Amino acid sequence: MAQAPVSTHEHSWLTESHHATSEGTIRYVQCPECGARRVDLQRHPDAPPVAASREVGVRSR
Repeated sequence: MAQAPVSTHEHSWLTESHHATSEGTIRYVQCPECGARRVDLQRHPDAPPVAASREVGVRSR
């Protein structure tokens, strides 16, 4: 079965919600352009968040 072509773009992740854990802040983020979602971990307030999950829920354009 052939896979559909994937359109790529630079995600602009927006935080939908977040909460503190012993590891840092967990952020539930979504890209408003394609609808992709993922979970990020921000270990320190001055550090950038890093992906803690893979992207899911990308809508086709």
